[in-house]
Amino acid sequence: LLMNNSKSKINLRELSEEEKQGYLTLVSNCVHPTLQPQLLEFFHSLKDYSDDDRYFSTFNYVLDYLEKEQLFFIKFFDWKQDINDLEYFIDNAVQKHFELSLSLPNSETYGAGASISSADVLNDYDDCLRAYGLQIGCIDTESDEYVLFVHKIEAIDCIDEAVQIIGFDYYEID
Repeated sequence: LLMNNSKSKINLRELSEEEKQGYLTLVSNCVHPTLQPQLLEFFHSLKDYSDDDRYFSTFNYVLDYLEKEQLFFIKFFDWKQDINDLEYFIDNAVQKHFELSLSLPNSETYGAGASISSADVLNDYDDCLRAYGLQIGCIDTESDEYVLFVHKIEAIDCIDEAVQIIGFDYYEID
């Protein structure tokens, strides 16, 4: 397995400069300056994982890395995931990257068994962030998952463009 893994890394193509720039734009708009050097190094050396048998795409590799490093930058959520997972992510993202401590909606108000796809959940969390000039950004992977991140409202145009450069559509919570 190790040999196979190292062999696949050797065969990885360079990621296009345009795609790297898309990721770097997201980093500069969504990540605290003190945490940017680690991610800048990661993205500058990032390879193209679209033919990789384990990750199937560069984006999946990026999500895996962000999760392992607990960077609270971009996060994948299953549609039926617990609201507390969403709250934990948003709370950490806002504290770590924007140095804010917010009072987020109480997850218990949505009832037992509620998930992040339950009525009003994402809207309520997004509304809370918007009061501080932030919002939840969504990357459309054309499946039943949510790929979310937090960014400043004022950066929406360059965020939208960066998400398109990395190969996806961006959408806002509405």
